[in-house]
Amino acid sequence: MTTPWLDVVDDGCTWAYGDNTAAQVARDETLGLYNSGYFTYQSTSAWTTNGAPTIFLLASFLADGVPSNGNCVDVSDYLTIVENSQGLSFNVQQFAASPFNSNGGFTTNPICPIGDVGFGTLASWVFHQLAFSGGNAFDACAAEQRDLVGNIYGLPPYNWPWQGLWATPQPGGGHTFTYGLVATPLDANGLNTPNPSSSTLPVQGQYTPTVQ
Repeated sequence: MTTPWLDVVDDGCTWAYGDNTAAQVARDETLGLYNSGYFTYQSTSAWTTNGAPTIFLLASFLADGVPSNGNCVDVSDYLTIVENSQGLSFNVQQFAASPFNSNGGFTTNPICPIGDVGFGTLASWVFHQLAFSGGNAFDACAAEQRDLVGNIYGLPPYNWPWQGLWATPQPGGGHTFTYGLVATPLDANGLNTPNPSSSTLPVQGQYTPTVQ
């Protein structure tokens, strides 16, 4: 980090206290942020701007106090900033849906967005941003009701294969249902492919958030 913020380092050290491997740190920063009370989910970013969507307004976010509103961009940006403050190598990437609904988006499986409780409703999203390390995905923005083989999970995904996190067909599901983030729409093979370059949505390629 070109400029260290004490609060960032404090969060990282607190959430990863007692860990002694990079994998443990990556996991516990993800769980720590999700359970921190820092964010209440909303559909639009509160801490980036349209003119500079890859810059996270860290100083303003820290000054705002908790809880703050934010979407997947804000949450994954802050997760990446905290993970990297601990010496890990994280970045983020946005994805759209392919195929997609008439609004250019997709419907999720049961999730619990950050700052919410329960898994009773589905969400309609036009894109989603994930944090990445070593090719696998970390999503502090939303807990998944089930893991990728259908077991009750109830936690935010950490170190999940990213394409599996997006949509994993259920065995014997007749290409009707998936585990992972996406419920519908699905193509004839029971898949919804993460699309990082949709011409209809403002998705971003892989980047490491810069801060101000």
